[in-house]
Amino acid sequence: MVASCSSSSGVSCFVEEGYGCAICPAGLVDTSGESGLVFRPLEPPVYTKLAIAWKKSQPLAPAAAAFLDELRAVISD
Repeated sequence: MVASCSSSSGVSCFVEEGYGCAICPAGLVDTSGESGLVFRPLEPPVYTKLAIAWKKSQPLAPAAAAFLDELRAVISD
């Protein structure tokens, strides 16, 4: 069976209850000693490209504009 979940907490619950395993980015779920979960990197590593899009004709909310500014700063390095 294959399933998808839109929240990391939902994914964590399913895995903690023994319903299976999850493929997710490192750091997305709590893998501290108390959680009972463990992260194992895929071997060989898997890479993907990301994209971000917004409506040109619509002004960005202040939070969205700040996020976009920070993103531009990070990827320009």
